[in-house]
Amino acid sequence: MKNLKKLVEDYPMKGKLLLASLLMMSATAAQAWELQYYAGFGMGQGFFTKDADGVERELARRDWPNPEVSMKDSTTLWKAYFGAYFTPFLGMQLGYANLGNADIKASANVNPGEEQAFVKDMAESQPDLGKGVQLSVTGRFPISENITVHDWLGVFFWKNESSAILGGQKVTETTKGTNFVLGAAAEYRLNYELGLRIEFERFNQSGDAVNVYGASVAYYF
Repeated sequence: MKNLKKLVEDYPMKGKLLLASLLMMSATAAQAWELQYYAGFGMGQGFFTKDADGVERELARRDWPNPEVSMKDSTTLWKAYFGAYFTPFLGMQLGYANLGNADIKASANVNPGEEQAFVKDMAESQPDLGKGVQLSVTGRFPISENITVHDWLGVFFWKNESSAILGGQKVTETTKGTNFVLGAAAEYRLNYELGLRIEFERFNQSGDAVNVYGASVAYYF
C-alpha cells in the first residue's frame, strides 16, 4: 500500500490508472463470485427401463407361483426446484419431484395371510417411483448470449405407496429409498430473469431406472 501510495505521488497519472485498474479487477472478481439464485417448475414424461415382464420375473424369483403383471411403460411427473450458483459455472440445487406411479396390476397364487408379503414384493419389484427431495451439484456452460447448457448430479430421497386388492381387501405397502439422479438441460434465456429449459434426467442407474424427458421454466433473481 505504501508503494502504491508512493507511485501515485511520484507518477500521478500512471498511479491513478493503476489504481483504477486494480479497483476494476477487484469489482469483476467480486461479481464473478456473487450468488445468483433461481427457482423453477417443470413437467415431463418418464419411461421405465423395467417392463411388466421384468416385474413378473422378479416376483417369480421371490417364489410367487404364476405371477401375472400389467403396468404402464411411462409416467407423467412434475417437479419444482430452487438453487444458487456460487460461481459462474458451479452451484447447488434443491428440488422436489413427484414421479407418479406405474398403475401396476399383479396377481399370483397368494395364500390367505400372505397378502401383505405379496404387495411388499410387488412394490419392491416395480420401478422406483414415488415422490421426494432431490439434492444436486449443478454446473452451467454458456454456449452463446442466450443459450446455456446445464448439468447436475445428485441424490433423490423418495417414498412411494403401493396398494392392491386381494380377496376383497385393500392392502397397502410403503417403500422408500435413496437413488442417484443425473440430468442435463439446454436453456434459452428470454431475458435476464427468465429461461426456458428442455431437459433429460435419469433417476436410478440400475435395471429399473426412469428416463425423463421434459421442460421447465427457470426464474433468476
